[in-house]
Amino acid sequence: MADLQAMMGQVQQQYPPLKRHAFQVQAGQGPYYSEMYPPWEGHNPVPGMPVIELHQKGQALEPEAQQKVLLGETFHYLGARNPQTQEPIDPAFRMMKEHFQSQLTPQQIHTDRQAYLEAVRHEGETRSFEQWMDQSRLDAYLRGGLSPLDETERQDWTKGQTPQQRYILQQMQDYLSSGILHP
Repeated sequence: MADLQAMMGQVQQQYPPLKRHAFQVQAGQGPYYSEMYPPWEGHNPVPGMPVIELHQKGQALEPEAQQKVLLGETFHYLGARNPQTQEPIDPAFRMMKEHFQSQLTPQQIHTDRQAYLEAVRHEGETRSFEQWMDQSRLDAYLRGGLSPLDETERQDWTKGQTPQQRYILQQMQDYLSSGILHP
C-alpha cells in the first residue's frame, strides 16, 4: 500500500485549498472505503487534527481511486462549521455547499428523507435529518459530482441534477482546482 500521507500530499498539490489544512491520513478499520474525523470529534484518533482513515475497501483500490476517496473525504471538513465558533472551515466551499443545498428539488429532498429513514432504521443514525443532510448527505452529492470512484457513481449522484446544480458543482471544481472563487 502506498504511503497514505504522501498520497494526501499529492491530492493537496492538485487542489490548492486543501493545502491550508493539515489532514492526517492513516489506515483504519471499518465497513466503508474511508472515514473523516474532524478535529472536534470525540472518536478522532488524532484529537485536534482532521483525520482521514482509509479502510480495507479503500486500501484495496488502485492509487488513483484512493486519491479520489481522499479528496471526497475532505469535503466533510471543508464544508463544515467549527461547532465552537460556528465559523465555516472554508468559507467559499461552505457557501457553495449551502447554495447547492438550496437548489435541491422536491424529488431530491423526498429521496433524501427516505435515505435518512433507512439510515435511522438500519444503521442506527441518531442525528437529526438536518444534521445528517449537512454532515453526510450533501457531501455525498458533492463527492458524486466532483470525485466519484467511477462513472456509475457519478451517474447515480448526478442523474436528475438541474442545470443550476451542475453549474454550482463546476464552480466548486474550479475553486478546488485553482483556489480562486469565480462568480
